[in-house]
Formats: sequence, structure tokens, C-alpha cells
Amino acid sequence: MVDARYGDRPVKVALRPLRQSDFELLATDERDEVPTPFDDFGFRGPGAMRRRFAEDGYLPASGDNGRLAVTVDEALAGEVSWHTVRYGPNEASRALNIGIVLLPASRLKGIGRVAITQLCTYLFENFSVNRIECATDVENLAAQRMVERAGFRREGVARGAQYRRGTYHDLVVYSHLRPT
Repeated sequence: MVDARYGDRPVKVALRPLRQSDFELLATDERDEVPTPFDDFGFRGPGAMRRRFAEDGYLPASGDNGRLAVTVDEALAGEVSWHTVRYGPNEASRALNIGIVLLPASRLKGIGRVAITQLCTYLFENFSVNRIECATDVENLAAQRMVERAGFRREGVARGAQYRRGTYHDLVVYSHLRPT
């Protein structure tokens, strides 16, 4: 756990496995509402997250596609996720692309930076990858500041890379390499 500031008071930010009870707040992809316009990938249907959770708790042994809850003083604050991307056919060319969604009360407080830093530590300790990357909408300046503060390096813009809300959007791409 790492200290962060929530207003004037110090708080403990931690990652933990998702729980069934988390889905009421986190399962926005199963409803019409989304946390931000940057997270609107369309309606997936009732129970999609719960069905996936029943398979492996969002913690697959392969490390290919997972999620963890973000907590602040043990209360749910959001989630972090990752999925595999490949830059070649061999296992050593695998990278993990990460994301974060925080509940509105937890945004813009430094919690995201701490959670992303903890996620990178977790992924490097548990999976054989050299590269962790993330991408955010070119208009999402808060997310860009967050990942830069978490130690990610800006690599460039992937034009028209993400389809949301009926149009394609440009993304700023960041990476963090395994410490040597």
C-alpha cells in the first residue's frame, strides 16, 4: 500500500481481487451510463462482467486479460485492467496494455497514479513481460498527466485507433519498460 492524499488527509491506496459485490458500482458496461465519455465502448448486455468473473475472477493464470479493484482505505474506488498485445509471434514479444476507471469521488486526487504504479509492480512481478503500455484519448489531459506522473514515457499518437460513440478517436500511446 502507498500513501496518497485525499483532500488534506493521507489515505492508503491498494489493489485487490474483484469481489461479486463490486459489480454494482463497476459494471457500467452493462448499463446505459458510463463513467466518462472516454470509457464508452457500447452496451455489452446484462451479466457480461459477472459471467467473466465466474470463469476466473478476472485473474487468469496466463495473465492475458485481467482486472483488479482499486481501494482507498479499503473502500472501492475503481478498477484497473490489462490485456495482452503482441508485437511478434513469440511469447517474448507480448506486452500488456493497461487501463483504469475510477469512481467520480476518487478522480483527480493522485489515486490513479498510485494505482497504476502498483499495477505495474504487480504485472512485472507476476508475468513475463518487458513492456507495459497504455493509451488515452488525445483530449483526456488528466489521464495523460496521471500516466506521465506514474513514470510512463510518451511515444506518440495512434491515429484513428479507438472506436467509441460511433467515431474513431486518436490515442496518445505511453510505455513503461521492465526495470533492469
